[in-house]
Amino acid sequence: MVMTRSGLPPSGTWVSRLCPVALFALCALPAALAQAQDPEPEPEIGPYIEGTAAWDAELVRSYFRKFQEVDIGAGTPDYPGRAMLDDLNPEFGRRIDVLMAVYQAHGGNDIGIAPRTGGLRSAADQLALYQQCREIRTGANGRPVGDGSRASDYQEIPAARRTAANCPAGRPVTSVWVSWHNLGVAVDFGLYVNGRYNNGPLPQVSDPWLRMVQAAADLGMIWGGWFPWDPAHFEWHPKEDSASGVAGAVSGTALTDDQIDAGYDWKLPTKLFVWYSDPDPKEELLRVFDLNADSGWVVITKSRVIKGHGGDEWQGHWSTFDPPLRAFPIWIPAVKLVLNENAWPEDERLRSQCQMKQDMDFHTLWSDGTPSEQAVSQSGKLIYAPSVDVFDRQKEANVVVGQGGAGRQPYAWLVGNSIYTTRVSIEPVRAGDASMQTITTRGRDVGHDGYTTDDESELDGWMEPMVYMEFAWNRDTGEVGVDPMLVANIDPNASHALQSQVRFENGGGMAVAYHLPDGAWDCPEAPEWPAENKKPDDTPSHGSGFLRP
Repeated sequence: MVMTRSGLPPSGTWVSRLCPVALFALCALPAALAQAQDPEPEPEIGPYIEGTAAWDAELVRSYFRKFQEVDIGAGTPDYPGRAMLDDLNPEFGRRIDVLMAVYQAHGGNDIGIAPRTGGLRSAADQLALYQQCREIRTGANGRPVGDGSRASDYQEIPAARRTAANCPAGRPVTSVWVSWHNLGVAVDFGLYVNGRYNNGPLPQVSDPWLRMVQAAADLGMIWGGWFPWDPAHFEWHPKEDSASGVAGAVSGTALTDDQIDAGYDWKLPTKLFVWYSDPDPKEELLRVFDLNADSGWVVITKSRVIKGHGGDEWQGHWSTFDPPLRAFPIWIPAVKLVLNENAWPEDERLRSQCQMKQDMDFHTLWSDGTPSEQAVSQSGKLIYAPSVDVFDRQKEANVVVGQGGAGRQPYAWLVGNSIYTTRVSIEPVRAGDASMQTITTRGRDVGHDGYTTDDESELDGWMEPMVYMEFAWNRDTGEVGVDPMLVANIDPNASHALQSQVRFENGGGMAVAYHLPDGAWDCPEAPEWPAENKKPDDTPSHGSGFLRP
């Protein structure tokens, strides 16, 4: 048996003898929160798995079936001005197609991309728009102070001197010298009547329009109506806050996919530790997962749950899965992904199966202080359904910051970092007696008298994977930590930067790391069974039935 220790001495006064298949409910954590703990310097992350995901049209379609109750099909509808997408960034174009698919699925059929300047704009087009309702500034001597080649050369024309010629819209139509339109990641929609462009008001209070604005927010896009002077406008530029500051950008040329971060690249440690602690009464729970990737999913090859801190009272649960458990998709297209077949029957398609082996070891004390141990090994087929909640905090931050207003400052860090918050629970599919599988169980129990009893059985039932994980991860660096929104609950004004642990007002807390957290205790491998010590002259103990189904 290999054991490692970090921090606290052995302790634990609360473990009871429990049925092997009903153990390890998540430790109840106190609701009252105190303060977030600044992460201490940690060693370099590694080893890790990494890769590049890709646009998944079926995930997009599923999202809008669930959260807007419409089927957008392949998400590539026909609409006026769609040919203009050819000049825009391809990833941005995919998202514009989705917006229009949502609009049409809700019954809208009267908008498209506005002609000429509604898509990609040249530098000259942007200058012409910027000059509307503006003039070259003059000095005290009445002479121009610039040549018109910079934004600072201009001032707004006073209202008394505005005309239809120098101010066609009656106000400035753009506030930026270099627009996201110049980089091919913005469009302006326009009204179309009988297929012809009509410079009339957009249907901004219609249900299809409002649904489209919600879809834009869900995809991490920014709507010009939040400015609030440009409701026709939609843009998308993750991790970039200024069109004039994008490295290598050329005004009038769409950004390439290599110049924009769509969030496809990812990195994740191969091992994840999630530790919960509560000092009163003393309770600890450590969950450890060995991770890999397969066919666009993060998968779990092994897991263990350690309850307690060693000594005479603790218990452990070690599981292996072949093939590995499918835990959660590596990439999500919208601000959240929810998979749950109980809520959405369509998610039954995600059911999988594997052969599972689990070893369990229970250390406890009898009432007189005599130590006891029970070792159990189970194996069988697991048919399971993942229950998954993934939140893309960077998309969420894009929207919060894009909307402006109070409360946006804590999100500033998230805008520039691809952070996913992930919660996963793996449960067996219990669909009546027909879903039961044959489970082979062997065990050895050390009784109060110190003698051992062995038992083995084959019973129909369900293997229990005991998999529950909750963590946040920086997809750019592979760093892991607690959910930034948990930190926000502790301090609403704190930066939402990824932190490795949070503390609760009673001294307990939660830690997430790629190594054993400080203060936690681990037993990486199941201990050897206790030595056989049958009672003298006793009949064989096989079949005594101490193992419970």
